[in-house]
Amino acid sequence: MENIKSLFKREQKNRSAECGVGLVMAEGPDQGLYVRAVSEGGPVWKLNCEHNKNDDGREGAIIAGDCLLDIQECISQSKKGTKHDVFALPLPKVLKRLMG
Repeated sequence: MENIKSLFKREQKNRSAECGVGLVMAEGPDQGLYVRAVSEGGPVWKLNCEHNKNDDGREGAIIAGDCLLDIQECISQSKKGTKHDVFALPLPKVLKRLMG
């Protein structure tokens, strides 16, 4: 089984104009994806800083240990799109949804 890091790098090469959400993920024993860390300066870090009203993005709406259950498309700041259940889906399918 291909590990997450090498699969992510391969996906990055295929998606040069796209970016991720700033999470370090790991597969859990239940095949779910879990947050191992929030990348400093990434989109989730910034979201957490806004949520906390400070500059520490490690704590907030999304934190280490959280399980990724679904991904909702974002059409604009005020308009949300379809929500997709991603729990225990194969990693390439989840990455396709996460990368934007």
